[in-house]
Amino acid sequence: MNVQMPISDITDILGQQADATGIPARVELLRGVEMLRANCARVGLYAALGMLVEGEADFDHCTNGIRRAMPGVHAALDLLIGTQPVPGIDPSALEWVRSVGVEMKESCDTMRRFVAATSDLEQRHLDRSMTMEIVLHYTHFAAGDFNAHFAALVNRLGADLRSIREARQNGAEATGETARAALKEISEISRHVGLIAINASIEAAHVGDQGKGFAIIASEIRELSSKIEEANTRVQGQVDALIQTIEQS
Repeated sequence: MNVQMPISDITDILGQQADATGIPARVELLRGVEMLRANCARVGLYAALGMLVEGEADFDHCTNGIRRAMPGVHAALDLLIGTQPVPGIDPSALEWVRSVGVEMKESCDTMRRFVAATSDLEQRHLDRSMTMEIVLHYTHFAAGDFNAHFAALVNRLGADLRSIREARQNGAEATGETARAALKEISEISRHVGLIAINASIEAAHVGDQGKGFAIIASEIRELSSKIEEANTRVQGQVDALIQTIEQS
């Protein structure tokens, strides 16, 4: 029986947004924290499967599965309780995750105990000292305290992330409205000035030579108004694109 399966560990998850900053970095960190549960579950399943297989090859496959999952277990826990920077991870995003971990001390303590139980499971598998009682105890721990505290922790991180995103979007929308209002006013003034300049040119033409100087000034004003309108249109497009980028980030 071949039990070898590909595993996407935490390094794969975080590697997708290497050197990301801001909200994208926080999203990836939340996904990284979620890998704690996934990798612990893999260890538990492989350990249980190791009790059922008969051949050495299948047992070795279980061992390899456990060994591939364990680095993700420890790396995910380090995101929550570690104190050192993580290469490629935005420091401010990492500080955010760990600050939530400090606030939710009981949940993080439960994570530590569960990771210790997972490490014990790994060792018992390697020693071939696994028993059904140990597997059942681990399963009850996973389904009870661990899941409850893990869900609370992830929900808190998710709520913070949604709040940050909404605040950023609201700020972007407010900024966009202010910018659009200012640009609209500029356009209206520009068009008004252009119309006045045209009328002034017509009036200047009626008075003949005496109005030539004024006609030149009116023409220059009309040209300036046209340039302002063109620049305003370009800026409007740039502002809209910028706001869209912020809202979608």
